[in-house]
Amino acid sequence: MHKNVIAGIVLALLAATATPAFAQSEPFRGLFGQPVEAAPPTSLDLSTSLFGVNDTNLPRLVAREATGSSRPDVRYSDLHAGLWFNKRGQRTVFSANGTTAVQYYPQLSNAVRWSGAGAVGLTRTGQRLRFGLDQQVRYSPYAHFRVIPISGGTPTRLAEVSAPDVALAVAGRESFRYNSGIHSGYQLSRRTAFDASYQHEVLDFVPLGQRDWRTQDASLSLRHSMTAKTALVAGYGYHRRDFEGERLPLRRHDINFGVNYNSALPFSPRTTLTFNVGSTALSRARSTATAASEGTFLRMIGRAELDHQLARTWHLGLFYHRGVQYIEGISDVFLADSVTGNLRGYLGPRVELRATAGYSTGPLRFGPRQRGYDTSAASARVRMAISRGLAAQAEYVYYRYLFADALTLPTGIRARENRHVFRVGLTTWLPLLQ
Repeated sequence: MHKNVIAGIVLALLAATATPAFAQSEPFRGLFGQPVEAAPPTSLDLSTSLFGVNDTNLPRLVAREATGSSRPDVRYSDLHAGLWFNKRGQRTVFSANGTTAVQYYPQLSNAVRWSGAGAVGLTRTGQRLRFGLDQQVRYSPYAHFRVIPISGGTPTRLAEVSAPDVALAVAGRESFRYNSGIHSGYQLSRRTAFDASYQHEVLDFVPLGQRDWRTQDASLSLRHSMTAKTALVAGYGYHRRDFEGERLPLRRHDINFGVNYNSALPFSPRTTLTFNVGSTALSRARSTATAASEGTFLRMIGRAELDHQLARTWHLGLFYHRGVQYIEGISDVFLADSVTGNLRGYLGPRVELRATAGYSTGPLRFGPRQRGYDTSAASARVRMAISRGLAAQAEYVYYRYLFADALTLPTGIRARENRHVFRVGLTTWLPLLQ
């Protein structure tokens, strides 16, 4: 029965995707979302998903808990549920959400695992002043690395959070992650704006209380628009990373005197180019508190993004980032270069397609002068709306990473991984308040 249901979902998806590749019809908004301006002042949405998963990395994550076999089966069930609340006033927006994910492994003695996350956020906007607060907490039975290349664009705010994805787990280590953030902006004049932000993050592996990984990030920036497409930017950012058992905190100073450019290309009106450049200074103290700093290392940083509108509901993007990469549990910093491409659009009014591929690599800064890590990732997802609140979904995720042999990794983390994850199932969306 289970196999027949999955086969039926797959056949339905294949049949749906037989529509023309660049269909011009509008998306099926009931399930895929609606524009922010069309959202009601108060909303509460419930979303659930149930997947059958095939995961080639599962045996390494849970091998010690398998019953009757040294290599457990790579198939399991994955249930997700989440509540999203938003209340929008004339000047104030409050949002809160909570999500959980439950996996059932029939071959394990501890057959049920769960992870969860919750977040709240408040934003107040005046005629000139903008101010916001965010708080987030996550729990996961697995450890995750932030080495998977991701697309560009504005980062997800702390008030929008999902339960950690087991498909991206790298080791069976329970952990809690806490984030607190504050952000503000002030419009000095019609063309000039000032922004400031601060974020504090703690990663705590079980047993709790050791605060294994602590980060602080603060930034100030001044932006002056020269034209509708070009702005001069001056900014400063301070970043500090502390590690349990290490007396070598990492410090980073970002100094940004550059240009932000956002404009359609003259030879391709449907293609938009956005880029900015800057510099960063890295430093780390020696192992004794009285010793001088180990020195300062300067590096040019920047980002560039191309977005091409293939058709009314289709976009193709390319993103490049040159900067600094921190990875939890590793007391060093990587000088990273990353590139990501993505394709998103609708195969008719009921079928959504998203595909992403990325590559990232970089050497260690304070360790041996060799390639520190090398990683690539890809994903593809097809979702077909069956009704206003029900959809069938098929997804494939691949990632590979490789760390240098000379690098000391946290307990339980492999130096290299090559992983394939397949998910097929159903997702639902139900507006409880609107």
